[in-house]
Amino acid sequence: MTLAVKFGRFTEDMTQQSTTRASATEPDTTEPDTTEPDTRALYARTLDQTATVIDAVRPDQLDLPTPCPEWDVRTLLSHIVGVVRRTAILG
Repeated sequence: MTLAVKFGRFTEDMTQQSTTRASATEPDTTEPDTTEPDTRALYARTLDQTATVIDAVRPDQLDLPTPCPEWDVRTLLSHIVGVVRRTAILG
């Protein structure tokens, strides 16, 4: 799901507000931006922040519970690393 789809209604509202502010005598010649955002930089920042959090986990914390009763810290970290690996494989 892209941000444009997820926040589509918000984007439409903002566009309408912008158009409303424009002069009524001037025709609207703006073209909507239909390009997909490049999320690679955001993803790289996310991975950096995730690595920082993972690096801060001590071995004695691995068996601690998480908000999900079925998962301890070790299981959660394993899940996160697995998702990152699959994402890297898929590109």
